Amino acid sequence: MNLMISKSTGEQLVLHAMLPPAAATRLAGAMIWSHNDNDEMILVEEFNRGPFTIRFIFFQFVKQATLFLQEQVPFLRARFITKDSWSLRHPNLSYRIREGQSLMYLSRDIIEQLELKAGVAYECIDAQCAIEKLRLYTPLFPELANMLDGIPSSSKNKIQWITPIIADVLRSIEHCVFTDSLREYYIEHKLEELFLLILEQQFKKKTSKEDPTAKDIEAIHNVEQLIMQDISRHYSIPELSKRFGINEFQLKQLFRKIYGEGIFEHLLHARMKEAHLLLENTDKPIKEIAGLIGYKFLSSFVTAFRKYFQNAPGELRRNRE
Repeated sequence: MNLMISKSTGEQLVLHAMLPPAAATRLAGAMIWSHNDNDEMILVEEFNRGPFTIRFIFFQFVKQATLFLQEQVPFLRARFITKDSWSLRHPNLSYRIREGQSLMYLSRDIIEQLELKAGVAYECIDAQCAIEKLRLYTPLFPELANMLDGIPSSSKNKIQWITPIIADVLRSIEHCVFTDSLREYYIEHKLEELFLLILEQQFKKKTSKEDPTAKDIEAIHNVEQLIMQDISRHYSIPELSKRFGINEFQLKQLFRKIYGEGIFEHLLHARMKEAHLLLENTDKPIKEIAGLIGYKFLSSFVTAFRKYFQNAPGELRRNRE
């Protein structure tokens, strides 16, 4: 691994390789490095394929700390914040990147300063692409050539919201079902797709009047986060509209445009996924599971589950056994 991490005292933190790779919790087959020294926890899962690297990174320190991160090999990096807000400082620039946002930048000659609050868990996904590979994309994105050559650009280092399509690609990598060489091939091509989406988002010139604005995406992202915080709770459209200051029609229209489905379908998918997980991995009674995901009546849950999976919850559990 080419990532070096040190503290403000100058002490370099040593990350030890963990075995076996199959123990990776976010990406099966990834190499794992960790630093666990009393009150300090760092975990890195890394998968390399061709010109691409993807990392899942976790930090949690009991005491407030300042860390310095440096990459030994130059890459174009896209950092996706998946837990809490990150306070980053690059030379002459400071960023506060919120959960659900991303930042693309060159890692060349940059020492990143990361501020950690006491006891807070921080998570991100870093996707990286080799400079030589990126040169192949410059005919599609002329401003990319300026970025790679260090020429100032209006599109440089913009904080972006993670779009649903980019989130889907990240999930498909994390939940890849293939193994061995097929897994490597699949992840490499998904990472290429990811970078094309990132570059298109970063350098696109025209925005249709019908496209959601950054403010729209942030508002709908906040709505979605609230709904997903407790899937057992049912929020009405008027309630969400009043809480977030969006009229009901616009709320429904924007949510469908950004997430590709309505609010209630989105909630249903999350509930059914959680129910399936609980049925397969726990011995909780079906009635209890129904209550945990927001169904007051068992019969309503069974009907919804059967319609969604073409299988009753009891049948799924019997098949497991």
